[in-house]
Amino acid sequence: MHKARRNITRAAWRLAKCYWTSEEKGSAWVLLVGVLALNLGNVYISVRINEWNRSFYSALQAFDSGALFSQLGNFCILVFFAISMSGYGLYLTQMLQIRWRRWLTGRYLDSWLAEQAYYKLGLGDRTDNPDQRITEDLNQFLSDHEAPKAPKLVYLGLRASGGDLSGRRNFASLLSQADRVGRSDAGG
Repeated sequence: MHKARRNITRAAWRLAKCYWTSEEKGSAWVLLVGVLALNLGNVYISVRINEWNRSFYSALQAFDSGALFSQLGNFCILVFFAISMSGYGLYLTQMLQIRWRRWLTGRYLDSWLAEQAYYKLGLGDRTDNPDQRITEDLNQFLSDHEAPKAPKLVYLGLRASGGDLSGRRNFASLLSQADRVGRSDAGG
């Protein structure tokens, strides 16, 4: 069980590290740090809202109108920061996804078109519109910003290793097949 987890983690990192070490790594890491900082800021604001809740109801119970209105002002400030951080967090997350998707699409389409891999596969009736499938698979890989990426990476890794989970061929298996065809052509 422990070894399987380690292998899954290793496969997930192998799939993801290409982008995080690419020519776009600077902006990618800055966006990731920004998203993480805004998420931590939201956690801090949530803790402050819990503290505010205690203070507000204590002032309400004590019939202290000065403290009550002060707490209402504090609440408005906390809500302003919570909404701002959530909005900017979502914006930065989507910006990171768009950049990552654009990079992945370019990389896999370049691989698909390199050295006539599309021709060597002899697609025939087995696969239609592989370029569209590449785009769709990458969209699915990066589409849901709130879901953990590891299961998607594992799913993509399983698909790349030949486990055709959807009952149809996909870009990862096509690229691996093209690589095998290219190596056999070079060797023989």
